[in-house]
Order: sequence, then C-alpha cells, then structure tokens
Amino acid sequence: TALPIWKISHIFDGMRLTRTFDGFVLFLEEDHYVSPDLISMLNKMSSLKSSACSTCDFIGLGIYDKISDFRSSGSMVHNVAWEGGKHNMGFAMKRGTWNSLKSCTQVSGPEAR
Repeated sequence: TALPIWKISHIFDGMRLTRTFDGFVLFLEEDHYVSPDLISMLNKMSSLKSSACSTCDFIGLGIYDKISDFRSSGSMVHNVAWEGGKHNMGFAMKRGTWNSLKSCTQVSGPEAR
C-alpha cells in the first residue's frame, strides 16, 4: 500500500489552516480505534526521534503484526525501514518530510486515483 500522496498534499498544501504548520501531522486509518495514550506516545516518540534517530522521517503509531504479549512489548519502540502496507495504520510526519516526498513524486488530486 502506498502513502496517500494526494491526501498528504491536501493537508500540507491545500488547507489554509495547516499551510504554515511545521509540527507533526498525524495520519490515521479511518477504520481503527486509537488508544487513550496516543498523543502522549506521539510526544514521547517525537522526543526520542530527536535524540535517537534524527534522520528518521516518519513516526509509526501502530503495526499490523500480531502482538502476543502486549504488557512486555507494548512500550517498545522500533527503528525500522518504512513498509507502507505494514506501517500505515497510524503515522506522523512533518512538513520537511512532505517537502522531500513532494520533490520526487508527481502529486495529483483524488480524481486521479
């Protein structure tokens, strides 16, 4: 599954409210529930990204892999290569990442899907 490029374009470039926003933008699958600590975990991962992986472009919040023991692995963070079909459950990215993506792809609207 590819990134929803036209949707990302609309959020970063097409909406007046977010056109100059430079913080993390959170993208969520529409058919999943989020946990109550989602924003807290996003903030923690953002801080960790700054110190542990400054070159990481995305923060993934959720994965489709089955976790058998959530109590022991639920607080773990993994630094892995992006796989669209595996990491698109929920992810966050900043404008700089969008600008990098935009420079190497042709962006079109929903009518071109």
